[in-house]
Amino acid sequence: MENIYRKLKDPNFSTHIYSRKGGENRANKAIVEIFDKISFGEYDLSKTKNVLLNIASGNVEITIDEIGEINDIIQDKINGANILMNVQEKNIDKDIEIQIIVTCLEFETDKIDTDKLFDINPLTTTTLPLYFLEEEYSSNEISEMISFISDLYQDIGGDELKIRGFQSKLVEMNLEPTLF
Repeated sequence: MENIYRKLKDPNFSTHIYSRKGGENRANKAIVEIFDKISFGEYDLSKTKNVLLNIASGNVEITIDEIGEINDIIQDKINGANILMNVQEKNIDKDIEIQIIVTCLEFETDKIDTDKLFDINPLTTTTLPLYFLEEEYSSNEISEMISFISDLYQDIGGDELKIRGFQSKLVEMNLEPTLF
């Protein structure tokens, strides 16, 4: 089971998207933003097998209608995928926070501990993972990109830039044919 958790946190096997919204129609705004981010990233949802959904609310608890709206939109956008939902309370005032993990990995959702899975901080301006294929750039180009991105990232208030290079052979060996 630990292998599944590791793969679900790996961007090669799944896509993590986060949104936090408040005010009127907060659930709709949050889930629409999630799918806007998915569209912007050009992710292929057609091979999605499982959607892991974490919904958190603050002082104003999430309603059954809001949960229904979120589920309806997910079903509309990702038809046929299993949805595993976790609802929790957080100190987020009147907002709701939605985290979604979209994956084409197949596994038994009833064996997933959502508390363990979603015990990760969403991406914010304080953390940013950066991935690239090492063979695509010379060492000078990589150095210049890292320097530029690091400076830019600090200018917008980021604290920690995580950079990881991959060799294309390693990526190809680890990818399953059905992954997007």
